Amino acid sequence: MIVSRWFWPLVNRAQGRVVGGAALGLFAFWCALWGCGARTELPVPRQKPPADAEAPLSCPGLQVSRLKLGEVAQMDLLFVVDNSSSMADKQQLLKDAVPSLVGRLANPLCVNPMNPDDTRTVPSPSSDCPAGYGREFNPVLDMHIGVITSSLGSHGGDVCIPESGEEKDDRGHLLGTRPRALSIPSYQGLGFLVWDPAGDHQPQGETDINRLVSNFQDMVVAAGQVGCGFESTLESWYRFLIDPEPPESIKVPSGGGAATKQGVDQELLAQRAKFLRPDSLVAIVMLSDENDCSIIDGGLGWRASTFASGGDLLNMSRGTAVCATDPNSLCCRPCTFDENRPPTGCDTIAADPACQQGRTLSPGEDRLNLRCFDQKRRFGIDLLYPTPRYSVGLHSPTLCPKSVYLDGDCNCSAVIEHARALRQPEPPCTRSETGDPVQNPLFSNLSSELAFPRDPGQVFLAGIVGVPWQDIATADTLRDPLRLEYLRAADLARIDPALGYSRWDLIAGDVDMHIPPRDPFMVESIDPRSGLNPVTGDFTVGSSSVDPLANPINGHERVISERFDLQYACIFPLQTPRDCTNDDLCDCEDATESLSNPLCQPPSGGPGGTTQYFAKAYPCLRELDVLKRQGENSVTASICPKSSAGNKDDVGFGYQPAVAGIVKRLRCASLNAEFVTDPGSIDFGTVSCSLVGVRSIPVKDCSCDGVTRWPPADDAAIAVRSELYRRGQCGTGSLPPCEDFCLCEVPQTRGAALTACQTDASGQPIDPTTMLLVNGWCYIDPSQGFGNPALVQNCPPGSPRNVRLVGSAAPVQGETLFVACGTQCQAP
Repeated sequence: MIVSRWFWPLVNRAQGRVVGGAALGLFAFWCALWGCGARTELPVPRQKPPADAEAPLSCPGLQVSRLKLGEVAQMDLLFVVDNSSSMADKQQLLKDAVPSLVGRLANPLCVNPMNPDDTRTVPSPSSDCPAGYGREFNPVLDMHIGVITSSLGSHGGDVCIPESGEEKDDRGHLLGTRPRALSIPSYQGLGFLVWDPAGDHQPQGETDINRLVSNFQDMVVAAGQVGCGFESTLESWYRFLIDPEPPESIKVPSGGGAATKQGVDQELLAQRAKFLRPDSLVAIVMLSDENDCSIIDGGLGWRASTFASGGDLLNMSRGTAVCATDPNSLCCRPCTFDENRPPTGCDTIAADPACQQGRTLSPGEDRLNLRCFDQKRRFGIDLLYPTPRYSVGLHSPTLCPKSVYLDGDCNCSAVIEHARALRQPEPPCTRSETGDPVQNPLFSNLSSELAFPRDPGQVFLAGIVGVPWQDIATADTLRDPLRLEYLRAADLARIDPALGYSRWDLIAGDVDMHIPPRDPFMVESIDPRSGLNPVTGDFTVGSSSVDPLANPINGHERVISERFDLQYACIFPLQTPRDCTNDDLCDCEDATESLSNPLCQPPSGGPGGTTQYFAKAYPCLRELDVLKRQGENSVTASICPKSSAGNKDDVGFGYQPAVAGIVKRLRCASLNAEFVTDPGSIDFGTVSCSLVGVRSIPVKDCSCDGVTRWPPADDAAIAVRSELYRRGQCGTGSLPPCEDFCLCEVPQTRGAALTACQTDASGQPIDPTTMLLVNGWCYIDPSQGFGNPALVQNCPPGSPRNVRLVGSAAPVQGETLFVACGTQCQAP
């Protein structure tokens, strides 16, 4: 039987009397849903296409993906800024550093190819680099830039309500539309910025890079530092970009019980439609120093953000005894759960040792500030959205927003995986559990433009979050005083031979399985921790230290006498110390708590006082879990910079390493295919892939020129048409038949033409045997012995490979390229 976070959200849909927050009759509901008694392996039916769908033949032997080449044509860049009080000490750093991310995209650095640390800046994207320098990447000339905050209000509770300030609930709306930012110029008053030096917009957007950066700086500052302390970083971007029906409000019945969503936020939907282009590259950049607290909208989620209910102080339920050691156990449940009979093998609530201490936690055990910390272990219930919700939203063309599992997954992949990991029966996955599928707005055409909706490969997620930079730095920059480069997602996922486990295991553990990170600095804890950072060899230092630099990661542990806060993941020096006297937004206001707080101790050492010298971050485990799930299209960076002093344009300053990782990740196309390595083969140096151009024109007008566009092989045509159908582009309802799309294959070069394509770095490679221009495509991977390294010098360091189209094989207007890799169709 599946438990943990996947079970308890179902409380939200249970009916019956509420006792201390738990629903009466839940066990009966549980049995009705999954069945009680003998363990049975339940089938997992997958979602079926609508009855009117005419699926084309399938070709499972070939893997098909969208191919994007060259520079980024359109980019929709969304920043999610944590605007809670914990960000006050970072406002200046954000103002100085984060806008430079946009500046660097719009006007990239000029780099000396012989020395990557030797860089120059030039006035504009059209300016030439000095002699001997070249752009680190091509400027992005069409950007939408939006800012939202982490504040989504009370989710039905009484904390962070609108009456306590506009900043407490920004509703997932663009910050430029909120009252405090209306004076900041935005494109046509729509609330976002438009970078448009090429004049692609009507009317034209911003053309002055300095004004663009200045307006972005103003937008960052407008986020403020008095937002809601329940940072809904993940749900904020999900609500703005993905949620098919973002709620207008949450209503809690009088007397408590299960809350319900009310209405649909039409204003947000209108903002989304204007901001999000159908075929743009979407990059989401999260900036937060605290773990995500995306409380469930509806059900019992409101209890996490409620101070008092019915005039009485609301205390959260205590978890049963087993929760402390095994939150995944069937016996882990709230002590306030009113059950007819306990699960098999479990004590009754009345007999449970933990519940005998009191069904609810005392005020000292249930600090409002820590309501989102370790919920299942402490409360026996998880009131946060499961993290797979966000991964599904970033990957799946269709969603099931009414799924009882709260992850929007029509195939229930995460809950099935979770059950298998616990060796429990798979939960049911019929329409009864998932609800009806709907189109994911992120992969839909929300405009009147004629364009293919974006591909999941065009969605990137970056997190500048609470994690020591030392844990995610490349080996060659870890101890370099000037440089910092972050490991790619593939490197984070790979087993590190020196550690015996992956970097994800080191920094994130397993959120779903409640397995803590291997790095003690990333363990969420009120009490001081102990242990060794396996990467740097630095030990945690006890709370008695008066040296804030006792270790280079978080200084040292501290005493939290009132048990209202957590230990730090990392700290960094403030550019200017802050006087915290009578400043309740400052970390050193409480003189007693400051004594052992490394943030409040002078760099030279000594007991802490009311001056703050350092800034901090907590372990951001939920954000890291979503970054892990996003795979190669993610960039993980630390909000604790390696360098927060000096020239902000230096490549190692502040958040510059983060943007370098983002931009490099956008540059090149990598194929899942192997080269033909037999020198005697006519196919030597090629890969077993077909490149197919697709145009949505009437079949009668479809023609392939026979030179650089051929009628595709049957296998490739079947595979690509199947992919178009899977993407919801054809074959269903009012959509055209899949056969109506015009398909032409681009020839892969061979022989001397292939060698020229892979090695000639000029713009027009010439076949030395014919002295004619090469027309076709090739795959370049110098690490495999095929290609000139100069042709992939702008690719990510860990992925120096790319697809190259040359001559008349270049993409034509109105054509979308797909690549099908494999040998032949195979029977399903």
